[in-house]
Amino acid sequence: MADPAATTGQTNPSANSAAGAQNSVITSAISDINQEFKEREVQQKARELGISYIDIALVPINPDLLALIPKEEAARAEVMPFFRVGQKLRLALVDPEKVETKRVILELKNKNFVLNLNLCSRESLKRAQSTYANQYREKKEVIATVQQQNFGSIAATISTLEEMPKILAQLKSDEALNVLHEQALKMQISDLHFEPQENGYRLRARIDGILSEFFKLPKESQISTALVRQIKYNAHLKLNVTNVPQDGQYFFRTQDRLIDVRVSTLPTRRGESVVLRFLDPKRGIVDMAELGFSPFIKSKVEKALKSNNGLLLVTGPTGSGKTTTLYSLLMRLNSPEKKIITLEDPVEYHLAGIMQSQIEEGAGYGFANGLRSVLRQDPDIVMVGEIRDLETAETSVQAALTGHLVLSTLHTNSAVDAIPRFLNMGVKNYILAPAVRAIIAQRLVRKICPDCKKEREMTPPEKQEIFEALRAMQSRGEEIPEITPQLSEGTGCEKCGKTGFRGEMAIAEVLIVDAILQNAIFENAPPQELKKIALKNDFRSMWEEGILAVLEGKTTLAELMRGVGK
Repeated sequence: MADPAATTGQTNPSANSAAGAQNSVITSAISDINQEFKEREVQQKARELGISYIDIALVPINPDLLALIPKEEAARAEVMPFFRVGQKLRLALVDPEKVETKRVILELKNKNFVLNLNLCSRESLKRAQSTYANQYREKKEVIATVQQQNFGSIAATISTLEEMPKILAQLKSDEALNVLHEQALKMQISDLHFEPQENGYRLRARIDGILSEFFKLPKESQISTALVRQIKYNAHLKLNVTNVPQDGQYFFRTQDRLIDVRVSTLPTRRGESVVLRFLDPKRGIVDMAELGFSPFIKSKVEKALKSNNGLLLVTGPTGSGKTTTLYSLLMRLNSPEKKIITLEDPVEYHLAGIMQSQIEEGAGYGFANGLRSVLRQDPDIVMVGEIRDLETAETSVQAALTGHLVLSTLHTNSAVDAIPRFLNMGVKNYILAPAVRAIIAQRLVRKICPDCKKEREMTPPEKQEIFEALRAMQSRGEEIPEITPQLSEGTGCEKCGKTGFRGEMAIAEVLIVDAILQNAIFENAPPQELKKIALKNDFRSMWEEGILAVLEGKTTLAELMRGVGK
């Protein structure tokens, strides 16, 4: 009997669907085979040319490297930078004889780069370019002629701020923004806030963690609106969009370095609020000796860094210096024998010799799946910017248990609190216990200005607070310093802007997870019990560390209360 569909000319939808799916699988398989043959051809060509081969589509790339070559120029030349140590740069390319490629190579050499050329297939390069399409960015640079070694006094700078609205009003918007850049560097401002008010903009600046009013820009001068538009233009934000938040960045250069400025806008009832965060490599990348850790804390951290595997955590609230500490630890670990890869959101500073990869949640590249990709790159040390969820936590713990040293951050109030935080996420105690090596918890406090520092008599309440802490330490067998009836404070001078403080330091506590603590975690001991065990085993709290810093004249008891709390 004839098929009714055949006699009427109709088709069978299910049969067509199955056939289509089968054809799709076959086409995909053929495409994969053809691509494999192409990659083999490129490998052979690389051998003939005497250069390395790379499948660039499989390599995690620090987006900051993409700014070395303009996007259009990189596309024409079919090149992609993918790894940098100092002035040594590895470059993937399709054809070293191409005129545009030779031009790019010459330009990079003229900038004193030492190039390592790596041949890749055109298909591999296109996949990599597609992956990082949204992360290309031009380094829009504004030249700031700042003589940092000759800043003069902060008080003198502050006194000129009264005239700043008049000065800015006489300048073009790009010149006015450059003046603000100079002030930000002179006064070591970390964040500059443009806050819309009824009669214009209020500018506030965060210095040493404290937010204070900078000056006001009246509405009639129009410079506030022009500055906001200039900032948005520099940061590649949409100038005509004012009703939704936007994020971007731009760069400006001093005599010796490039400053990265992260921009955030937020619509408010009176206009757009804009915040500039200044990422200065001189302040963000510091040696561990400059963090302010006491010798006691430093010795514990260095002990933890000697581990070849395990999980090392830095905890604390936003603005407590966790990223700076992580970068310091990575620089201490960095060596030619170690492969270090980071996953960051965003990459804040470039670390020479370390592969840094930026998370793109919108493109499906998150911490958890990014970490799995990183582990296939055969690293010795991995830094995960932040552990936010169970999947990232479990992957980090598994990596720590399989021969990797994993560094990361967590938002907890103390070192001990990190343990129940992991357990509450859903990580099993029998997996967590052998994985964690050490937990650093920290806060930032302002340091007494050395130029106006003086001694004064200790008050009875101060004496009580200090002696309580010292008695607790002494009861655990610790040696306590000799006590004098005086404490140090800053009276305020031109160098510190009459605040009595200049600069910040970290106050930290370090929990080393030894066999006793491991057993306690296995047995689901509560946080109070974990802290009791730690205190019996050479642990010193942040508050106690801070009290010793007060006695050494580094900070004040009031500042310790503000920054750390009891």
